Amino acid sequence: MRQAGYEVVEAESGEEAISKVNEIHPSLVLLDVNLPDISGLDVCRRIKSHPRSAAIPVLHMSASAVGEEDLISGLQAADAYVVEPVQPEILLAFVGALLRGSELLRQWVGVFDALADGVALLNGEGSVLRCNSAFCKLLGKRIGEVVGKPINEVISEADCDPGELPFPRSKRSQQSETIECGYKDKTYRFSSHLALVRGNVAGAIYIIADVTEEVRAERDREEAFTLLRAMTDAAPLGFAFLDADLRYRLVNTEVARINSLPVEAHIGHTPDEIVPARAAEIRHVFRQVVETGQPVLDHQVNDDGRSWSESWYPVRSAVGRLIGVGVTISETTEQRRAEQARQDLEKRMQDAQKLESIGLLAGGIAHDFNNLLTGILGNASLAREVAPPGTTISSCLDDIVKASERAAHLTMQMLAYSGKGQVFVENIDLSAETEDVVRLVQSSISQKVSLYLDLPKDLPLVRADKGQLQQVVMNIVVNAAEAIGDNPGLLSICTDLREIGEQEIRTHLRDAIEPGSYVCLEIRDTGCGMDEQTKAKIFDPFFTTKFTGRGLGLAAVGGIVRAHKGAIQVTSAPGQGSRFSVYLPAATPKLSATPETAAGQGEVAKTQACGTVLVVDDEKMVLRTARNALERHGCSVLLAESGAAAIDLFQQHADEVSIIILDLSMPGMSGLEVLPELRRVRPDVPVLITSGYSEAETLRLFTGHKISGFLQKPYTSRRLVELVESAVAKRAPV
Repeated sequence: MRQAGYEVVEAESGEEAISKVNEIHPSLVLLDVNLPDISGLDVCRRIKSHPRSAAIPVLHMSASAVGEEDLISGLQAADAYVVEPVQPEILLAFVGALLRGSELLRQWVGVFDALADGVALLNGEGSVLRCNSAFCKLLGKRIGEVVGKPINEVISEADCDPGELPFPRSKRSQQSETIECGYKDKTYRFSSHLALVRGNVAGAIYIIADVTEEVRAERDREEAFTLLRAMTDAAPLGFAFLDADLRYRLVNTEVARINSLPVEAHIGHTPDEIVPARAAEIRHVFRQVVETGQPVLDHQVNDDGRSWSESWYPVRSAVGRLIGVGVTISETTEQRRAEQARQDLEKRMQDAQKLESIGLLAGGIAHDFNNLLTGILGNASLAREVAPPGTTISSCLDDIVKASERAAHLTMQMLAYSGKGQVFVENIDLSAETEDVVRLVQSSISQKVSLYLDLPKDLPLVRADKGQLQQVVMNIVVNAAEAIGDNPGLLSICTDLREIGEQEIRTHLRDAIEPGSYVCLEIRDTGCGMDEQTKAKIFDPFFTTKFTGRGLGLAAVGGIVRAHKGAIQVTSAPGQGSRFSVYLPAATPKLSATPETAAGQGEVAKTQACGTVLVVDDEKMVLRTARNALERHGCSVLLAESGAAAIDLFQQHADEVSIIILDLSMPGMSGLEVLPELRRVRPDVPVLITSGYSEAETLRLFTGHKISGFLQKPYTSRRLVELVESAVAKRAPV
């Protein structure tokens, strides 16, 4: 070597060789395998395991032949291996080649040591021959604790089953093996890649990678996806994502429900496979979104009575590349039904308000027309009595009477239309009817409004017209819901039984009702409330606080409740909501006949003396008709054109008068005001009430006054006389 010009430093033992390598850092080490203290193979491993000397080429020499395993073991650490004796030319050739490659080797070692992942070279038994700095750093060990040690001992702190570690598992499987597990407070990926020589395992490359952030990021992605899945599955909307190939990549449970297929059945499939009936339509909308880059909103879908609203929108990657199309699906079947029901309800209410509006006019016309008919029918019937039978004039009078009776029937229909006529009453469960109405109007109430119902089933029944009662409940509930509007609020609807005394009637109720048991419907809201000025007008016709309102809803409610002998109490304040309490009399067993009915329907077999009759009416024609009919049948008649005149006249002839016929509607003092004054003069005098309004409406006003009967206008002379004689004969008790 010296003859060839190389500087040679000699060492006689392995330890001395290691010391000199560390001291002078030679360009090449020529190393005998057999040394007096330690094996040359071990010396080589120690040189190669140190970062400062790892790049120094090592040439093994041996004076004896070695086995294949020793050769493999030697070459795992050394750079070349020669057997002595060796020709000087061959030795110099090896040395020259190694020195020429040492620079490349140093570069390789530099790269090897600079790798961020930990890399180690293992022998066939799994012991570490060489490793880079990152390997030791990741494990938190010094190089002396790693090189020459079995790999599983080196990574014994790994949080996994030793039998699952990549080496020797890769040795058994003859293929690369990888596992991720915890190491101290981090997550590492351990992998073993075999080096095979002639089918035998010569060693392995063992790599450790810190995947803590990668695993955390993957876990975060999985958690985010799980959260996204949970949110979309919990949402009342359907959600789906289709990739650029028009294949479902994500669907939630609502879409699965709509399509009647499991979620898993959608993934990777096209609309042609999932919803073939809509595939062409979906492709068209998909292409429109992809080509324009703009969303398609509120795309309506109808199928077999069901309806949906779909919104399609482009989905782009972080760099703006279109990767697919998303779609949200909202089933609108119930909303459409609710909207239709709301429109139907609104139309019914508008129709009801229109009827009420016209009814106000119809009621007034019918009343006045009945007064006119009283004169026509009364006089015609009286004239028919005196006309010779079988004559032309008698026949004409018959036609007049019949036409008048038909006209009277028409006015009764008008009164019923106006709400002042007869109603079709029946025993009704107020709680059940209220529940039915609420169920009908609930769809038109904002979802932000909470409904509270307390409708006991054991309350007494009420006598009422079913349709009108439903109108009462509907109007108040809808008004209460509209007072809350689209704000969060509470609508409370309750029924109960209450005992109403005279003090409460005088203090709190706007309607005159009798003390007793009443079934109460109470409707509370947390809406805007009303001031006293508004509250005082809400039952007036045509008064409204709504831009599109007509002001007839609550007016109709008031009229219906009054017609059913009930009352309404309203409590409200601005910003504090409102409370409507509707009181309807609890039903009592129906009597077979009332004195008024008997008096109104009794038939008199023959004319009897009726004494003196005081007729009170503001219509002169009605007075003349009544006088003519009564005088013809032997009665004396006193006439009064007003309430005041009737009181004066009765005071003068109180002892003579057998009965009083008193009109309800008169200017100045009405019949209801005149009656108490007449009774003060003579409490026992029989009184027949006459009116163009219906019997039920009129008798309700005179509840408690103990009248002797009711005479419906228009009337014939015979009907007038029969009722007068019947009332006089019975003498209604006081």
